[in-house]
Amino acid sequence: LVLYGGCGLGKTHLLQSVCNRLSEQHPALSWRYVSGEEFTNQFVAAVRGGWIDRFRNRYRNVDVLVIDDVDFIANKKATQDEFLHTFNAIEAAGKAVVVSTSRHPRQFSALTGPLLDRLSSGMVVRLGPPDYLTRREILRRRAEQMHARIDGEILDLVARRVTRNVRQLEGALLKLVAVSTLGRQPLTVELVSTLLAEQQPPRSAESMIERIVRTTSRRFQITPDRIRSRSRDRTVVLARSIVMYLAREKTSCSFPEISRLLGLKHHSTVVMARKRVEQMLRDEATVSWIAGGATHSAALRDVIDDIERELDATVDGP
Repeated sequence: LVLYGGCGLGKTHLLQSVCNRLSEQHPALSWRYVSGEEFTNQFVAAVRGGWIDRFRNRYRNVDVLVIDDVDFIANKKATQDEFLHTFNAIEAAGKAVVVSTSRHPRQFSALTGPLLDRLSSGMVVRLGPPDYLTRREILRRRAEQMHARIDGEILDLVARRVTRNVRQLEGALLKLVAVSTLGRQPLTVELVSTLLAEQQPPRSAESMIERIVRTTSRRFQITPDRIRSRSRDRTVVLARSIVMYLAREKTSCSFPEISRLLGLKHHSTVVMARKRVEQMLRDEATVSWIAGGATHSAALRDVIDDIERELDATVDGP
């Protein structure tokens, strides 16, 4: 089982829940939970310390191996090989492996072919951002745990404004409770709107579109100039369509404004690109492109989610 998704969506909580439920319902089964970083560090220490056999016994003789954030081993060839042999040993014994990662395994160009095939051969599940009702319920429960009395109208407002992930949602709630408690003032719609606006400062549409172009070009390993060019290369066309779709989704710009900022002749190009991307998302389409001399493929929704996560990270970072 592979669980993948962005930060703050609950991957670690789900893996820990798997282990807790195993202990409750199947106490005779043995399991081991470890992060990708811990697995790597222990493997390196075992090689250097001469206790590799003990390391292998620890990880291969279990009924369920659970590894959180397997991304950590993506650029570490020796660790990948060791994990692959561990995976094979567990599978050969009819046991189970559960891992979490930030992206679909096939989007990791640094993974070795055999390990990539192993991770892709089981159940691969994407965790997306919570919908409105889920966000609302998370806020209600967290407020209850914090013994904070918050009106339903305020919870509705936060649930509609903060949409990216659970971590951001809980952070916003904690800020509201702290301001209300320390400032000894009630949480009104006006106050909450102001606090949420501070957490998500406005940015000009032009700078946002520029950020979308740069982020998308990095994702497809092409230059921003190629996205603005008239190239009909398949990879460039795909990247350009995604840029136009995200520019419309993440800014208030009109189609002609987006066309002007991207250096296009006709705004109808933006209209058609947006419609095409929306239809492909509804159809859960898979797209392919060439980068680094190799052909890659992934669900279009996953590609766009990756780009949006990177856009969010550049906003949240220093």
